[in-house]
Amino acid sequence: MSEEKTVLTLDKYETGIILRILNDRRTQMIQENKDPEIVNEIMKKVLKAPSKKTRIIL
Repeated sequence: MSEEKTVLTLDKYETGIILRILNDRRTQMIQENKDPEIVNEIMKKVLKAPSKKTRIIL
C-alpha cells in the first residue's frame, strides 16, 4: 500500500520562513524537555527537497 504524499512549490523566501518556523518549534520543544525528533525529520526533508528551475517566457 502506498502513502499519499503532498507536494509543495516554494520559493527560497518561503522555504526560509518554513525552516525558521520549524527551528523555533524545535527550540520550544527542547525547552519543554520534549523530543524534537519529528521536527528534525521534517527540517531534513525541507532541506533535502529537490529544487527545480523554472523559465519565465515574456
